[in-house]
Amino acid sequence: MTRKERKTYTEEEARAAMEAGTTCGRKGVKLPRINLAFYAKNYDYIKTMALITGVSMTEFINTIITQHRESHSETYEQALSFRKELNIRKTEVDE
Repeated sequence: MTRKERKTYTEEEARAAMEAGTTCGRKGVKLPRINLAFYAKNYDYIKTMALITGVSMTEFINTIITQHRESHSETYEQALSFRKELNIRKTEVDE
C-alpha cells in the first residue's frame, strides 16, 4: 500500500484555510493550539451542545470565545495596549 502524496498549500491557500478554521489534515497549515482541562459538567455541556448544534467541540468553544471577545472588545483593546506598553518598557530595561 502506497501513501497518497499530500498537497503543500500556498501561503494564500493556508491563510484562507486558517481564517475559515478548516486546517485539519492540511500540510503546513496549523491553527494555534492549547491543551485545556474542563470540569466534568463543562465538558459534558460542550460535548452535548456541539452535538445538538452540529459543530465540532472546537468550533463550539471558538464561537463562545468569539462572542465573549466581541462583547468585551473595549476591555480587550485596553489590555492589548497595556501589554504592548509593558513589552516596550521591558525592552528599554533590557538595553
